[in-house]
Amino acid sequence: MSEALFIIDPGSSLASSSTFSPGSFKLTNDISSTDNIVRVSIDFSTAIFPDLVFDPDGNAGDATAKGFTVDSGSSSIGVTSHTFLGERDGGFDILEINFNDFQPGETLEFSVDADPTSTKGTSPPGPGESGSVSGLELVGATVTVEFEDGSTLQGQVYRIPDSNTGSQVTLTSNNLTPPTIEIVGLASTAATVEDANQTVRITGTAGSEISLLIVEGAFFTEDGIGFDPDPFEANTAIAVNELTATIGANGFVDIPVTLTRSNTDGGLNYFVAKYEDGNGNTSDLSSTVVLELNSVPTNNPGTIRIEAEDYKAGTNGVEYFDTTPGNGPGAYRNDDVDIETTGDLEGEFNVGSIDTGEYLTYDVNIPVGGEYDIVLRVATASGDGKSIGVTIGGESYTSPSFNDTGGWQVYQDVTISDVNLSAGAQELRLDMTSNSFNINYIDIIPKQVIPDETAPVASLDTTSL
Repeated sequence: MSEALFIIDPGSSLASSSTFSPGSFKLTNDISSTDNIVRVSIDFSTAIFPDLVFDPDGNAGDATAKGFTVDSGSSSIGVTSHTFLGERDGGFDILEINFNDFQPGETLEFSVDADPTSTKGTSPPGPGESGSVSGLELVGATVTVEFEDGSTLQGQVYRIPDSNTGSQVTLTSNNLTPPTIEIVGLASTAATVEDANQTVRITGTAGSEISLLIVEGAFFTEDGIGFDPDPFEANTAIAVNELTATIGANGFVDIPVTLTRSNTDGGLNYFVAKYEDGNGNTSDLSSTVVLELNSVPTNNPGTIRIEAEDYKAGTNGVEYFDTTPGNGPGAYRNDDVDIETTGDLEGEFNVGSIDTGEYLTYDVNIPVGGEYDIVLRVATASGDGKSIGVTIGGESYTSPSFNDTGGWQVYQDVTISDVNLSAGAQELRLDMTSNSFNINYIDIIPKQVIPDETAPVASLDTTSL
């Protein structure tokens, strides 16, 4: 019996990860295998994101090109030839590689350019870095390995646990039948919806552990159209989430989900699932469901919104603290805080170029005492484990940690829940306990709806602006 492991993981950040990078693809003939590998084929046409192709000549996507390039292992495993198959829009769906000495325990590492065909003719790395294709966008790609004895193993790559850029598949002869997936109340597998709250139903073997992968995609273009676009087509991933559940005795499990639209060109939520039985065997992937969120969640009318750039005017080191002189981007204000035009769905500006130890203060009036959620709207393309300190009403809080959001202008909400606030005027202070992120605004949201007529507005002291 033979086994193999196939990995697609260029590394880097969600936005910039690209199979152009050396060692992005790895094929290992498991040490327990009884035969040499003689052939592998990788088929992108089954990936959850449509219209992703191999682009060895630069004819299918942006102008950058890279053919099949062996980065490690060529001399020992005997790469004899490679062929691109399934021509589509100037690129290819399939790469086939042949070997004459790929023994158990050996690994091949290689790279090749991949692009969404929608970026055809654009400047690299494509609009919104959509020409940088990672293993996450390629989830669902089919890998087929043929061994010397004529046996064949096939499977589909799935997200590497906790990775924003990688997918993999362990190829064995014990693959299970894939689960089925549907959205409760919707007959279609692709739809536009107004309600962000949906329920995914997954049907399969009772007792199996389910993984539900949710990837928010965006469709970035230079001209507002792109090359040969299809309905519900995304060309880059901008956010990812993964949920787990157990299929019940009735043969299905319902999983509540919240759709996201973290960019004006985003909102395309792709769902795919797989499951594992009690013996560690995994299934192939379900079919893909796509829901496009066509609305921005409506704020509680009692929400207090504080734009990050509307901090209290005054002296650096007193009302605010910034470690570098001057406003680098030069937008909105003339002091030492760095402010730029935002790319978020709401707001005009964001505070950026943040260093650890900096802080901002704000005047705010809480109209009704009670419990509130404090929501911080943040974005980063620089590492994981970031957080922000918040002080209000004499109490200090630390936000949940947040990770690479997929880009400097790809925003997400970070919520400090159940903050008890007294009514009246008070100061809110943000302490930057991490560096290298942007903040667009702060929402203070009452746990109970406050009528419209009492909804407060945060004011900006414009002295010294």
